[in-house]
Amino acid sequence: MRNLPYLYILLLILIGCKENSSNNNVNNQQDIDHAEIVQLILNAPILQQWLHGEVPERLPLKILKSSFINDSLTVYKFGYTVRIVDSTTIAREEIKDAIILKINRLEKDTLNFSIYHQIEGAHVWGRVIPSKQGWMLEVVGAGEE
Repeated sequence: MRNLPYLYILLLILIGCKENSSNNNVNNQQDIDHAEIVQLILNAPILQQWLHGEVPERLPLKILKSSFINDSLTVYKFGYTVRIVDSTTIAREEIKDAIILKINRLEKDTLNFSIYHQIEGAHVWGRVIPSKQGWMLEVVGAGEE
């Protein structure tokens, strides 16, 4: 019985930690416009050399569905709506040029991203941070396999 207050405090701490960890999940944040973030990343000048919008077979651009990128997301590239595809569709249609875009929260308003274009072997990574004008893309690295 004497340990009951300590157990209660421990329970409150654990619940608080659980709530804080779920609040750091980028998908739970209503203040972030997912389409705006994805569009900003797709428009990064360094990425353009690997997207090849001039190759008709690669249009429309295809991005792998994720917890950040879902079917309701609408973004555009090279005059086309970007197609959101899942792994089943990639396998069924034998899609070789899908882009894998991973976005994670680093801090309250800072997102970490990594984009991989398998057919090109290209990888670009960096951060998306808030600025006075909206969001700003900061590329940290890029390269090919």
